[in-house]
Amino acid sequence: MCSDEWEATYLRFIRVVANPKKFARVLQKWQLNPNARILDLCCGNGSGLDVFWNAGFRNVYGLDISRNFLRRVRKDVPVVLADAQACPIRSGSFDVVIIHKALHHFFDHAPVLAEVKRMLKPDGFFCFIEPRKTWFRTLYHIVLMSPVAELFPPLARMRQAALIEEGPTYFTWLDNADAFFTMLEQQFSFVVESRTDDIMHHIVKCRNLPHQYAAAAGHDEYEGLQ
Repeated sequence: MCSDEWEATYLRFIRVVANPKKFARVLQKWQLNPNARILDLCCGNGSGLDVFWNAGFRNVYGLDISRNFLRRVRKDVPVVLADAQACPIRSGSFDVVIIHKALHHFFDHAPVLAEVKRMLKPDGFFCFIEPRKTWFRTLYHIVLMSPVAELFPPLARMRQAALIEEGPTYFTWLDNADAFFTMLEQQFSFVVESRTDDIMHHIVKCRNLPHQYAAAAGHDEYEGLQ
């Protein structure tokens, strides 16, 4: 779990960096069934859920480890307070699980992928958007972490502090994204159906194939969402 300071920075910064129109275009590209049962895993304050709702999706749910974030999610979306590595949700409950810029908060992605696999129906979809290591992102880091950042507006300095806090997992993700994709396909039997690598992000849609992880032990009771 991130610190209170990181959460405060996120809540201020997300208003600037969140781009609902861009996310809406991604949803169009993914071509998800409007009636699909969708879980936004690590949903934060619900900005992504708002985009789903505004696009006409009604069977959407959120899960996050932060009670503070979940208090800010729109009241007509069911949410559950839990760790993405141990979700109190029955196996095979969702048609789609999405993670929007949260995989880079974990060192070990196997427990998260095991939970995604378990909660998805056979042939369901796992969609995610994550930072990508590019020259542009590297330049962004250099500028943000340079001494001149002290001259930046307060919000930029808050982003610098947040990047320092999440840096160990964030930079590990950037350096090891290829290994994640290998694990995704070889260990967890996801098939990448759509992948766009733009100047800042990986934008990916995967199909869940039957696999032993779909019946992972220990989380068969459906405790959170109805």
